[in-house]
Amino acid sequence: MDHQSFERFAAETLDHLGETPRHTGFLAQGATSRVWEIWSDQRAYVLRIIDSPARTLNGPLDRFLRKWISDRGGRVSCPVLSSDEVGTLWQGRPWTLEPLLVGRHPPRGKLPAPVCRALGETLAALHQVPVRGFGRPAHVDGACIHGATSDPVAGLLQRFDHPLPEHWPQDFTSPAFAAAPEIETGTHALLQKVSARVAERRPVICHSDLHEQQLICDGDQLVGLIDFGDATLLDPHWDLGSVIYFHGERNFRQVFAAYQQAARDTGCQPDLAAAFSVAIALHHAARSRLPGKSHRLERAVAHIRQIIDT
Repeated sequence: MDHQSFERFAAETLDHLGETPRHTGFLAQGATSRVWEIWSDQRAYVLRIIDSPARTLNGPLDRFLRKWISDRGGRVSCPVLSSDEVGTLWQGRPWTLEPLLVGRHPPRGKLPAPVCRALGETLAALHQVPVRGFGRPAHVDGACIHGATSDPVAGLLQRFDHPLPEHWPQDFTSPAFAAAPEIETGTHALLQKVSARVAERRPVICHSDLHEQQLICDGDQLVGLIDFGDATLLDPHWDLGSVIYFHGERNFRQVFAAYQQAARDTGCQPDLAAAFSVAIALHHAARSRLPGKSHRLERAVAHIRQIIDT
């Protein structure tokens, strides 16, 4: 990307806010977008250029979701401007402008207690968004987010690869079972609980990918939960299981205590969250077959062993 042309674009964008850019710089590139920082004469922003719009929330959905969470005390950054509002794309790509969150990603599995509490409260706010249906968010109607399907299994498979054995193709064997056959029986027993809960059809909107790179912390405070590109209408235990998978049961207990205190009665249970974390491990094991993802298999198998032995 030509830096001079981006600087002109940044100036045109900030002009909508009555501000002037003082500095721009490239920050990062991910699977779906590129991120630039823009410092104006008044504040600092990140401008996210979306390279894969099909894999991210559209502008109205993203703004609605993050404003809902923020209004209820959740730690997120709310967009202040977007391409759909202004009507100008960057080289044919949509974009969003939002305040720059200053902080660092915490180490995996080592979340300070205040971060755990804030994450639990933020997930509680997220899970209180009114929803209808399952799967990828399709549109927002009034104050309700509608999913792409009415089928909970179809919605689940829009997000996770091969999480439940009853939905596997006939010739599919999980890489986790191929690598560690001894975990198969215990895994199936736990996943029966997951399948029974999924059949109860209790959707919320889940972030669904709560690893440490999605958390920005300033010391022992959570500044923001970021990247809702994988948000999906699912059972809330998928988020709780994600916390266990990425951060361990000790951190999960603190997150869950804050979640339970802040959320409406969702019928969530720690043992079910642990079972869902095993389904998430199978997802990562399945994705270990993709180029550059082989490291996920060892982590997935180790997690399943730990949950079975608990």
